[in-house]
Amino acid sequence: MQVISQLPDALMEEVEQYISLENQSEALVIIIQDWIKYKKIQELKKLRGQIQFEGDLVLLREMENGIS
Repeated sequence: MQVISQLPDALMEEVEQYISLENQSEALVIIIQDWIKYKKIQELKKLRGQIQFEGDLVLLREMENGIS
């Protein structure tokens, strides 16, 4: 499947400003993965105030960032 060849050149030039990879397919995969993460975060934010969390948020963030 040749999706990249169908993308506008201006769009690919803008992508290359942010992601400098030799392979455009790899850049597109990264962009799609980031978009999916963004959409999942949006969905989770909709749940704010609806879920009771019991735990140490500071510790969780430190673990996620490799601090502890």
